[in-house]
Amino acid sequence: MRLKYIKLAGFKSFVDPTKVPFEQQMTAIVGPNGCGKSNIIDAVRWVLGESSAKHLRGDAMTDVIFNGAASRKPIGQASVELMFDNMADRFQGSMADRNQVSIRRVVNRDSQNTYYLNGAKCRRKDITDIFLGTGLGPRSYAIIEQGTISRLIESKPQELRVFIEEAAGISKYKERRRETENRIRHTRENLDRLTDIRLELTQQIEKLHIQAEGAKRFKTFKAEERQLKAELAVLRWQSFEHRSKLKQQEIQKVNDRIAELKQTQQADALLLTNAKQQIQTANSQIQHCQQDKIVLTNDIARAEQQITHEKAQQKQRRENVDVLKAQMEKAQKMLLHEQQYYVETQQKFEKYTKHINSIEAQIVECEQQHHDKTTQLQQYQLELQQRNLAYRDSVQVKNHFEKQQSVFVSELEQQQRQLNKVNEQHETLALEKSALMKESLFDEQQIRQVITEKEQQLRELNADLKATLLTQQQHAETISKLRGDCRSQQQRVDEITKKLSQQENWQQAQLSTFSPSLKSEMCRVQDLLQVKPGWELAVEMVLEQMLQAHVFDLPWHEAEMEKLNTLDACFLYLSSEDNQVEEISTHQIQATLASKVSSEVLPRSLFYNVLIATDETACFAKREKLKQQQSVICPQGVWLGNSFIRKGQLTRSDNVLLLTNEKQQLEQSYQQSIQQLKDSETLLQGIYAQIDNVEKTQEEVSKQLISHQQQLLEATQFNATWQQKYKHIEKQQAHIQREQQSITQTINKQKVDLITWEKEQHVDHNVANNELVATMALLETKIEQHNAALTDINQQHQLLKENIHQQQILLERSKHESQLAQQNISRYQTTIDNASAQQKAMNNDESLPEEKLIELNENLQRWLSSSSALDNEIEQQHKVIATQQVIFQQMEQNASKTVEQIEQHKHALSQLQLSAESFSIKAENALEQLDEIGKNATDIAQSLSDSANESLWQAKLIKVQNDIQRLGAINLAAIDEYESQLTRKNYLDQQDQDLNQAISTLESAIEKIDKESRLKFKTTFDKVNHDLQTLFPKVFGGGDAYLALTGDDLLETGVTIMARPPGKKNSTIHLLSGGEKALTALSLVFAIFRLNPAPFCMLDEVDAPLDDANVERFCNLVREMSNSVQFIYISHNKIAMEMASHLTGVTMFEPGVSRMVSVDVEEAIAMAEVS
Repeated sequence: MRLKYIKLAGFKSFVDPTKVPFEQQMTAIVGPNGCGKSNIIDAVRWVLGESSAKHLRGDAMTDVIFNGAASRKPIGQASVELMFDNMADRFQGSMADRNQVSIRRVVNRDSQNTYYLNGAKCRRKDITDIFLGTGLGPRSYAIIEQGTISRLIESKPQELRVFIEEAAGISKYKERRRETENRIRHTRENLDRLTDIRLELTQQIEKLHIQAEGAKRFKTFKAEERQLKAELAVLRWQSFEHRSKLKQQEIQKVNDRIAELKQTQQADALLLTNAKQQIQTANSQIQHCQQDKIVLTNDIARAEQQITHEKAQQKQRRENVDVLKAQMEKAQKMLLHEQQYYVETQQKFEKYTKHINSIEAQIVECEQQHHDKTTQLQQYQLELQQRNLAYRDSVQVKNHFEKQQSVFVSELEQQQRQLNKVNEQHETLALEKSALMKESLFDEQQIRQVITEKEQQLRELNADLKATLLTQQQHAETISKLRGDCRSQQQRVDEITKKLSQQENWQQAQLSTFSPSLKSEMCRVQDLLQVKPGWELAVEMVLEQMLQAHVFDLPWHEAEMEKLNTLDACFLYLSSEDNQVEEISTHQIQATLASKVSSEVLPRSLFYNVLIATDETACFAKREKLKQQQSVICPQGVWLGNSFIRKGQLTRSDNVLLLTNEKQQLEQSYQQSIQQLKDSETLLQGIYAQIDNVEKTQEEVSKQLISHQQQLLEATQFNATWQQKYKHIEKQQAHIQREQQSITQTINKQKVDLITWEKEQHVDHNVANNELVATMALLETKIEQHNAALTDINQQHQLLKENIHQQQILLERSKHESQLAQQNISRYQTTIDNASAQQKAMNNDESLPEEKLIELNENLQRWLSSSSALDNEIEQQHKVIATQQVIFQQMEQNASKTVEQIEQHKHALSQLQLSAESFSIKAENALEQLDEIGKNATDIAQSLSDSANESLWQAKLIKVQNDIQRLGAINLAAIDEYESQLTRKNYLDQQDQDLNQAISTLESAIEKIDKESRLKFKTTFDKVNHDLQTLFPKVFGGGDAYLALTGDDLLETGVTIMARPPGKKNSTIHLLSGGEKALTALSLVFAIFRLNPAPFCMLDEVDAPLDDANVERFCNLVREMSNSVQFIYISHNKIAMEMASHLTGVTMFEPGVSRMVSVDVEEAIAMAEVS
């Protein structure tokens, strides 16, 4: 992946759309200060997602939009596009299969930023995500601006760590870890909400279950009600259908009588029609005659009008003939004048044509002279140009000789200085090698053995801690469950206590009128009973209100007894007769309800006649064997006697005995749960203490392990550095020896070449130069003479051109006048011809009007006779109409009598139809009721018995409806809602399980991310550190540098850098000079590039603080790395400019507006060599 070009529009000083190509591996951007070079790097940083205006050298993000210049207005938006070549498939995700990837960002004055990826809108996160792990980003190590070098070296450990993370490609892991932690937090919040919903649903389901049972009983009664309604509707339908048929028979009789009257009416209507037709025929004849008379009247008027018009026309023709004669005379005079004018214009045209031909011949001759002079002048100029080139080459040869001689001398002196410098370096290396041999190495094997022991101990502690944490989690879940049980049990106890208290309060209110002594003697029946579990409902069914009765001993005072009649309460008194009961055997007692009840006060004989059964089926089986006064009951509350059936309607919430027993059981269970909770909490505290001990031991062992690992790292680094230094010194010594030999040979060769070249180039150029100067002066004189002659020829040619132009204007004017004369001749000739034709036509039409007048008078007389005959015909038809109207009135009287009789029968018919329709509607209503119920009338009619009648079925329906009303308020939606809520609870239980699994999965993902991040960071740190230790001596010509971690946790530890240039032993990086800091930072950046090279690297005047020697080292390093990395750098240094393979210049010819000028260095060199 490489950057192909940048397209800017409206970004800072690049107001016009500007395309900056990067076709080579090394592109240098040059230009004067303030011309906008750094704006290119700001544009790249901005497109990659930079959101801080401070890092873009502005106060607000809208500062990147062009704000106007001296001759330019501000614009509304800025746009920058980067085009990448992805042939190497460096992009990941959806862009992996694209050969080219375009990224564009647009911002307007409203601070609205829009991002585009290959032309499609996207988010800023989408842009940053595709560059994660590539080394590119708005603040990555691939973009180094002015001042970034010093900030990089002096950055905090955590800030320096970011560069290592980006090189390791774990920035995307950190982003994924953060997203995973957010998901875990959201999942736990969802889990808490889900638990609350599940608890609430459990309570709702319990209530809905009770309501659903009542709804089922309601549906049973409603089904029976619908069946009875359907049968009752069928009975009514059958009755109404029978009545409707009887009415239809009466309607048929009335219809027959109406048909007879209508036949009579039709005969009368036929006679009326004949009379009406005769009247209409007479009227039609009258109308026809009147229309004919109107036509004749119109013809008469038209004839009279035509006669008058023809007389006026004869007078107008005579006047038109006189006018035509005058027009013909005038046109003939004008025609003669135009013909004479046409002859004159033709003579002028021929004269101007001859003059123009003469001038054109003179122009051709003048142009030929001009061509001859121009050709000779060009020959003189070509010869002068060749003489100038020869003179320039001679001067250049002379200057080149003098310059080359000085170059040979300077090169010889430079080689001598280089030899002296190499000799000094050789002596320095010998001293460094001697000092290095005195240092001792560390024993790495012993440190590794200690680290292995500590790692084994740490693994054992981790295993113990994991097992302890698992036990702690199990106990914590047990405690959470116990706490939930305790809360639910306590809530249930409170509910039961509240219900019992309400009943107790009501009873105490009833006894408030009694004296305290009497109230103390009273007790309730339910307090004196002990019922075996499961039989509470059966006992409460038998005792009913007696269960709430107050028990007391007789006798009482009469006044107290009278109060009992005024109270809404039940009282039970005991006497000696109650204990005198018939003795029965133990076997017989076991078969009765008395075996399930025990009481010290109440007699058990109350339950001797109530037998017991296991279920409802057994009750019905024992019912057939019951004696007089005996009954049978089951635990479900079904109570059967010889003449009654009762079923328990009390719900669990109203059953006093059940509530009392349930409260006792819940209180016992609550105490047991509390004790288990205390025991579990005590055990959990011990586990917490055990975990703390293991974690403390683990922390101590980890610290020891990290300390030994640091010792091993320092020992390894020291030994590796020692070996590298030793090898480097030996390599440099060998290199210096070869360099000494090479320089000595070069110096000797250059001395010999200088002497030889001076002999070959000793030539006298002055004589040749003087001859060339004289020849060029003679040629210049001839050129001036020819130029003067050409000027005269040009002036003569111009005069001829102007003369011929004037003659052409006169020629065109005469031509136009001739054409105009021809048009006038044609027009006047046409006028004469038309007038002559009109005059001839008028002469031919003079005899026609007399004949036409005679014909019009004859027609007028004939039309007047016809009009008189039509008047007689109209009078005869009026007499016929009067006779037929008398006949028509008599027939209408007969028809009205018939119509009156028909209306009377129709009224009777409508009454019968209304009655029949009423029965039909009632029958249809009955059928509609069946449709609403969803029953078929035929099926129900077949199932009805012959004895079925409407009154009996109405009584059955009322009885069922009363049973429904006794059920009270019913929630019909309870059944579906119960099923729905139960399904929802099962779904939520599954969701709870899925969420717990999701949390486990996410925690495992975080552990995996942390493990991979540690491994990648450690590996990258070691490689970057190794490359830094290799590059630093290469850049500085010696010295050493290394990276160090500030902490033990590889996920959070910072990174520091230490550098010692040759001959210095500084204790901190801040003691270095500006140039040393710059070289150190470049060594670190290039070390990162070696490990994870970004697609391109942008450098903004990083060579500014360097001297020429260090700039050469910097250039050599960039040139070496350009094989794998595309470099784009801004520089004012000539050495750095020479290194580039492509130069891009930024100019600001127009104040405040930047423009680009590109130069391919290799192509420019090739052109220079050719010239």
